[in-house]
Amino acid sequence: MGVASDAFNAAFRIPNLLRDLFAENALSNAFVPVLTAARGAGKDEENRFASNILNTLLLTVGLITILGMMSRPPWPGSSESAFRKSPEKRP
Repeated sequence: MGVASDAFNAAFRIPNLLRDLFAENALSNAFVPVLTAARGAGKDEENRFASNILNTLLLTVGLITILGMMSRPPWPGSSESAFRKSPEKRP
C-alpha cells in the first residue's frame, strides 16, 4: 500500500464510523417507531418531532465536525500505526 491509500484510510475511518452510527443503525432504529407514534398524534406533532430530530442532528454533527477540524493535525500521527512506523508518511 502506498502513502495515498494510507492517508485515505486514516481520513475515512471517522466519517465511516459516524455514517454507521447515524445513517444505518442507531438513529434509524430509534427514529422510525417514534415517528410512527407521532404520526398518530397529528400532522403538527409529526412535523415538530421530525424538525427537532433534524435540528439536534445538525447541531451535533456540526459541533463534531468543528471540533474535528480544530484538532486535525494530531490525528494522522496518532490514529494510524502506518504513519508512526514510516517517517516519510508523516505530515
